[in-house]
Amino acid sequence: MSGHRRHAAAKVAGLRVVPCRYVDVHRGKEPDKFLTLLRECNLQREKTRDERLREEIGSIDPDDAYASLIEHRKEASRMHPAPMVIEGKAHRCKISEAKTPMIEAIKRVLEERREFLPLTCRMIHYALLNDPPLKHASKPDSTYGNDPQSYDALTDLLTRARLAGLIPMSSIGDETRPVTIWGTHKTVGEFIADQQAKYLQGYWRDLLQSQPNHIEIVAEKNTLAPIIRPVAAKYTIATTTGRGFCSLPPRHALAERFKASGKENLVVLVISDFDPDGEEIASSFARSMPS
Repeated sequence: MSGHRRHAAAKVAGLRVVPCRYVDVHRGKEPDKFLTLLRECNLQREKTRDERLREEIGSIDPDDAYASLIEHRKEASRMHPAPMVIEGKAHRCKISEAKTPMIEAIKRVLEERREFLPLTCRMIHYALLNDPPLKHASKPDSTYGNDPQSYDALTDLLTRARLAGLIPMSSIGDETRPVTIWGTHKTVGEFIADQQAKYLQGYWRDLLQSQPNHIEIVAEKNTLAPIIRPVAAKYTIATTTGRGFCSLPPRHALAERFKASGKENLVVLVISDFDPDGEEIASSFARSMPS
């Protein structure tokens, strides 16, 4: 079970008698007990990834593992859906030529921001305000604006354009409606292969550890998240989306991270609208942080 290196060293040293301990266990008759003892006797050894994986698998009690798995699945998937009856079909009106200016404006927005796809409807809304198109080509007074009517027209047109194949489905996202997909595997072997392929791939080095200040980002809107995320990830800066005046839990969590950092100063980069509310969001967040 253990002592292979000591045995090799004794041979090199020319020793013919060495002290040893005898454990009354038979590998063939008591495989589970043998594997448990083998693992305990070799915890100090440097091992390959495959050896560590086999050790962990060997130390798992099948009955306990299965019971824990079933309980986890029950808790994760507990739902009480009400029965419903589907009647009829929904149909969308065909997109007319009058919508061409707005469709083309949307396509330009998607192309200009292709590295941040998928975009939300609200992100496209704000982008269109930079160079507002006509909502209807034959109506000069139908310029796109920052109002509920324009936003409703945009969401309706985006839906019809995707259904018609004018805009890829994958280009529009909606983070307010999360989807859960279970990570299932056809066989245990497929699961082990998947875990081996991902082994040690989640490592992120703390690039801010040598910085004198603790730095974090707070964004006012969810629409900013896809744009901020890749930049924040590059420098491993924690990011909070406040959705307006940030609620207490995210503020408290940020303060706790600052305290845990052990640094003297906190630097919060607040990204908000350049208007009275946006400036007050930044001031409000600063006032709520520990001095």
